[in-house]
Amino acid sequence: MLTRSHKRDARRLAAALALAAALCLPAAAAMAGSALNYVYGEPETFLGGEINAMAGTGAAVYRGGMSNVLNPALLTEAEGFRFDAGMSLGQRHEDRFTPLFDTFESYVTDTAIASNRNHYFGTGFGFAGDMARYGLPISCALSLTDRYTFAYDFQEDVRDPDSFSDPRDSILEERKVAVDGTLRDLSLGVAWKPAERISLGAAVHYAFGTREEQYLRRDFQNTANSSDRMYDFDMSGINATLGVDVKVDERLTLGFAWETPLTVDGDMDTTLTAGDGLPATTGSEAEVKYPSRFRAGLAYYPRTEPRTLFTVDFEIAAWSDIEDDRFESDPVLEDTYDVRIGLQHIFYNGVPMRFGFRHVDSYADSEAARTTFSAGIGKPLAAGMIDFSVELGKTTFDQGHWFDYPAGFVSAPIAKVEETFFRFGAGYVVNF
Repeated sequence: MLTRSHKRDARRLAAALALAAALCLPAAAAMAGSALNYVYGEPETFLGGEINAMAGTGAAVYRGGMSNVLNPALLTEAEGFRFDAGMSLGQRHEDRFTPLFDTFESYVTDTAIASNRNHYFGTGFGFAGDMARYGLPISCALSLTDRYTFAYDFQEDVRDPDSFSDPRDSILEERKVAVDGTLRDLSLGVAWKPAERISLGAAVHYAFGTREEQYLRRDFQNTANSSDRMYDFDMSGINATLGVDVKVDERLTLGFAWETPLTVDGDMDTTLTAGDGLPATTGSEAEVKYPSRFRAGLAYYPRTEPRTLFTVDFEIAAWSDIEDDRFESDPVLEDTYDVRIGLQHIFYNGVPMRFGFRHVDSYADSEAARTTFSAGIGKPLAAGMIDFSVELGKTTFDQGHWFDYPAGFVSAPIAKVEETFFRFGAGYVVNF
């Protein structure tokens, strides 16, 4: 028989899930994607203001329902119920340069050939609770998070270089690359404490999403050279995360988690419009096997008052094991190493200040990596805490041009790409 307290908890749970659904269903990609990661997605997703302000650490720190994807063993730290909801705004700057040479073929400087600015939104939620009040010695969690975001946009115009043309600086071609979609995880996690200092946890993830890719070229001089090619991949799959949490003492916690490989499959439609012709669509089935991940972390609580938290996470992703039947042969990708460092200090008025540092390799380019600095603050509000985060990161790498250029336009076949991303996030955490 349900008591009045249980009925009240059920009503709060229903309201929390309704709010999460309202926030998450209309959301677009959670962050600006990279030209390096547009094929398999951007792994640096937004999980919450509290988490991202501390560089995404969570292998040894309880993060509510978001611990499903970081380390489900931490769910045993739930006291009562906790609800997390957040949203983010990401902005990506991409500038492409090629070298400029003088008449003696000596390098002069880098010349910008394309510049793009794009914005993206995203949301997510998590719910975690201790089932002890219902007579069950476990903790459970439900979450909806962005796992890989594919969003990437590139536009450029090819203009007439003849200064005497009429009209002057007329557009000869318009080009565009547009990739959209998100692979999301709907996760259910369970954790159990077999001993006083040891916790075990497991989470099952149902991954689903659609990836849309378009290559558009409009040739205003010869429309027969125009083309519009689109790919639409509707994918889904299931994998799991297993975690262990060890309390060494009251000041040191160690966490370990292993995420199994994820295989997603589904229908893929290819639509081609050549010149002034009609679009032609062909259908097929596709399958992609994403890599496994191993995550380890520590959380240290120094002897300070108010309390301070120092946490470090290290993650290895085996991208070299990827399998993709959309290509004749599997792509050659690099295993990545992801280092995350977070710091939180709580002031006497209960306001937490957070900082983070993250360095992650690129799976598409062994010489490219992104370094991100983050910061954030929390403010007690009503019965919970509203958290804000800001992140700033930069990557530089070399990449071939998206489209061929007419003779005399570009002297080098490779462009230097400078990417800068800025992301602002806000989240609300309430315990009841």
